[in-house]
Amino acid sequence: MTPRSDPAALLLPEAYAVQRLQVLAGDHDAGPEQMRTYLLRRAVLDDRLAPVMPEPLYDGATYEQDAVETGQRLLDHDRTHHSHRGPVPAGDPRWDFDLLGYVRQEHAVLVREEHDTEEPTRA
Repeated sequence: MTPRSDPAALLLPEAYAVQRLQVLAGDHDAGPEQMRTYLLRRAVLDDRLAPVMPEPLYDGATYEQDAVETGQRLLDHDRTHHSHRGPVPAGDPRWDFDLLGYVRQEHAVLVREEHDTEEPTRA
């Protein structure tokens, strides 16, 4: 299998970015926004890896379980800090039963925000 045909290999740049965010979020100077970004991107990465990496992680959990657990941490964080960005707020009870739906909503907003702030390339 070539790197282009390996779905997990395509996620390596995002895995690296999440690892860097983990280090930054662990810094004693890190604020709620850095922690939120880390939790969101980690949950999204695990959600994407779940279908292509069925084997357990080092602690026996699967990527899907880790995505759900990290999604719960994100939801709790956003409820505490009132930091949701999506159209349906973190306090909405529907998210108690659809953690990955909340993660996907918040990620869609992050992608739009990142896209809107990118500099246009010159032809």
